[in-house]
Amino acid sequence: VYSVGPVRECLRISELMYHPPDPNEEFIELSNIGEETINLNLVRFTNAVDYTFGDINLEPGAYLVVVRDLSAFAAAYGPDAPVAGEYNGNLSNGGERLELEDALGGAILDFRYSDSWYGSTDGDGLSLELADALNADPNSLSEKNAWRPSLDVGGTPGW
Repeated sequence: VYSVGPVRECLRISELMYHPPDPNEEFIELSNIGEETINLNLVRFTNAVDYTFGDINLEPGAYLVVVRDLSAFAAAYGPDAPVAGEYNGNLSNGGERLELEDALGGAILDFRYSDSWYGSTDGDGLSLELADALNADPNSLSEKNAWRPSLDVGGTPGW
C-alpha cells in the first residue's frame, strides 16, 4: 500500500543547481520536512527532467539528491552525498517549470524557477535554496522571495 498524503505534505524540493559552471554538476535536492518517514516509491519528475524514484525511505529532516551526471557530481562533491540516482534531461539555464508527482499522478509540487531572480545562481556557482524549507508554501515556490542564493559556492547538496 502506498501512502500518498504524507509524501504530498512533507516532500519539498529544497535546492536547485540549475546552472553550474560545469553543466554535468546539476542537481536537485529534496527534503522531508515532516515528522514521519516517507516512502518515495514511484514519485517522479514529469517536466524539465525525467526521473522516477524507487523504493526509498526518506527520514524526517533528511535530504536526498538526484543528479544529472553521477561521476561529475561525485568528483565535485565527494562520495558521501545521499544520491538517489541520475535523471534524464537537464535543467534549463533560463528557468523553467518543475513538476513532481506522487505514485498516483497527483501533483506534489508544480512551480517555475527563473534565472532572473538572482544573478549569482545563473552560472556563477551558487544554487537556489528555499529560504525557509520548513515553512515554504508549495503554492509560493514560483515566487522569487521563496528562494535565495546558496551561501556556499557549489551549494549544499544533501546537507
